[in-house]
Amino acid sequence: SKEEVDLGFTGTIYRNNTVRVAAGSSIIPVTGTQWVMTDGTQDYFNYSDQATCNAKLIELNAPNTIYCEEKSGTFGGVGDYVTSASAIRTKTYNVYCPIGGSNLTCGNNWYYPTEQGCLDDVDTSTYTCTAGSITKPYYLKHEVEDDIIEDTEACLYYNNHEFCFGPNYWVETGNGNAQHESAENGVATKNKLQAAMEEALGVQADSCSSNSNFAECFFGDFRCNVDANGFMGCGGYCFVDGAGTSACGS
Repeated sequence: SKEEVDLGFTGTIYRNNTVRVAAGSSIIPVTGTQWVMTDGTQDYFNYSDQATCNAKLIELNAPNTIYCEEKSGTFGGVGDYVTSASAIRTKTYNVYCPIGGSNLTCGNNWYYPTEQGCLDDVDTSTYTCTAGSITKPYYLKHEVEDDIIEDTEACLYYNNHEFCFGPNYWVETGNGNAQHESAENGVATKNKLQAAMEEALGVQADSCSSNSNFAECFFGDFRCNVDANGFMGCGGYCFVDGAGTSACGS
């Protein structure tokens, strides 16, 4: 007789939390001893044996500051996630918003996760830190095969449409003119981002801008951005870096 083997989850998951997850990680936490690729401050990937970890160092052409170290603990996992995009798009969060002056409502463009954080940061002679709730139209989308993250994108949901994009989105024009190339890269990336966002979201951008290292587009109060180092995200909130590591802010 043959036993059925459960290879784990395969499909798409969505999350909006502060857990920092690297590409190639398991969505299910593993407790025990693992060989961890680390720089001594941040851990990137974990493997069941040293040989596999060392082989991956070579495959990824990792710098000398990154090495494999045996560690015990709980590794991997993405925290809370859902398998339905609509569930995360409509989720509400309790926050504190500065109300006063021209800011009359609690909205996504200005809020704090705690009352004390709000009180510490705003002019309390002008603003009152008021409890409220918001939706966060930013989230991370992971393509998963057998519990392992294969691909990650940051997403913005706006105008009842979704825009998602992944790391290393920056455009290299490669025209050979060093004096102008970096600025042209920024413009080319901005144009690429604007066209993709407008097509996905079904409306024109309110504004887009770029420089030699950065490009961004605004739709209402919401934005997505990308830089020349491979870092990209939406809202300055949910991000993916050039190594495929991802997280969302508080």
